[in-house]
Amino acid sequence: KTMEERLRSKGVRAVAHLHFGVPAYFLETDATAAAKQWPGDGDILLLYAGRLDREKGIDLVLESLNKILNQANVRLTVVGRGAMAGRFSSYKHKRFQYLGFIDNATRMREIYDSHHILLAPGPFETFGLGVLEAMARGLVVVGPDKGGTGELLRQAQSPFIFKAGEVHGFLWALDKAMECDWAKESARSKALALTYGTWDDSVGRMIKRYSARLGALHLVRASP
Repeated sequence: KTMEERLRSKGVRAVAHLHFGVPAYFLETDATAAAKQWPGDGDILLLYAGRLDREKGIDLVLESLNKILNQANVRLTVVGRGAMAGRFSSYKHKRFQYLGFIDNATRMREIYDSHHILLAPGPFETFGLGVLEAMARGLVVVGPDKGGTGELLRQAQSPFIFKAGEVHGFLWALDKAMECDWAKESARSKALALTYGTWDDSVGRMIKRYSARLGALHLVRASP
């Protein structure tokens, strides 16, 4: 809906909003996902996965690194590439790892399954596909009140939304997520992802929409 509204505000009227989906196996409950539990007194595993460019809000993560890792039970993984990759690859901390770019969906699912909270600070997402994939794997998501991520989190009635661009709000939302009822919030994430369905569902919706549109055009052209 975010992009639909942007396009309509620019005068584009022929717009239809259809849901994306996720790979079908992201919605499967397997042994790994079922076994993942909130750590209690163990380590809380945070993940950022996406491009390492300013429009993704990555500067919030950079600015917050030391404060996040000052908490002895927190580990952070960063996945991605971009203009700020060097800042992450050179950062050294025993509870931080930078994995670079990963182009294998099965490997990404494994990474989602081994973490608890996704950091998604970007305010300009047109949809937030990575966010939806993480939610399908039961991750709690911390994200801004803007863009596609904000829209997804509002749909999920998430309590972990912060004002875009505000580092204090970001850290507040993250602290709140780390203290949450994880079973409840993980289920909330999965429930939203299920409403979006799979990529097959998504493609089916597009075909149905275009078929209806083409059928309507044919009728208009065929009328006397």
